[in-house]
Amino acid sequence: FPLLALLWLAALVRLRRPWWLLLGVLAANAWAWGATNYPLQRLYGLGPSHDRIGNLGLCQVVAAGNSPLHTTQLGQLHFEPFWGLLVALVSGFDPDRVLLLYPFFSLVMVIAFPLALFFGLETGETGGFSPWERALVAGFATLLSSSALDYLGPYRVPWAKMFLLKPNHALGLVLLPLFLAVFVRIRGLRGRLGAGLLLQLLGWAFVLHMAYVCVGLLVFAGLSLVTRHPEARRDQRDVLTVMGVNLLVVSPYLAMLLVGYPFLVRSTNYALP
Repeated sequence: FPLLALLWLAALVRLRRPWWLLLGVLAANAWAWGATNYPLQRLYGLGPSHDRIGNLGLCQVVAAGNSPLHTTQLGQLHFEPFWGLLVALVSGFDPDRVLLLYPFFSLVMVIAFPLALFFGLETGETGGFSPWERALVAGFATLLSSSALDYLGPYRVPWAKMFLLKPNHALGLVLLPLFLAVFVRIRGLRGRLGAGLLLQLLGWAFVLHMAYVCVGLLVFAGLSLVTRHPEARRDQRDVLTVMGVNLLVVSPYLAMLLVGYPFLVRSTNYALP
């Protein structure tokens, strides 16, 4: 990898093209995915990780022809129905094909994340991010998610846990820059409705990421008001309408989570070590 990286950088100095820089970011992610998965000759984390077994089981239930709201446990509600339905659709509702395709969902997400950042941060306006800056953002976002931030050990890196182990959560990261691209282009009611519908899709993919985005939107509206930005009223209308549309559509799912998963009740199942 270091040799190939040096050759790539040498070509970058000669080409001086931002697309080559972005291509290197994608290649580095694909390399890490291949170097991790190919020696295993099986699905990453299958066996030692209860998360991976449970995650795969949720998809297999849907692929076998059951409702996206059902799980491997009888009577339990599915807390991430969008991912199970997506995997079932891509596999043609064939449980055997799910096992063959599942490792490649991680590859798709780890490539889609930098691409979503690169294209999602393009505003088309003077003073926005240049292609070089957007390529660097995509690269450093990948590096940031590779830092050993977990207190349990130096090798439990978020890149492995987010992209390799749980591509369904990584899908939330992919949708985030695309939502921001839609949000900053809001010019009326139609734009607000579109942004709200995209935000609720993020909620069905991974509800925590939706919650983080909503907090960010509220902070944005608050800063706009405190700094007396000339478009503060418009910013508040955008945020409130988008969040309102999102909550209106995703509210049945949120109610289902509150009923099916009493996370406010003290239990070792909902506590960190």
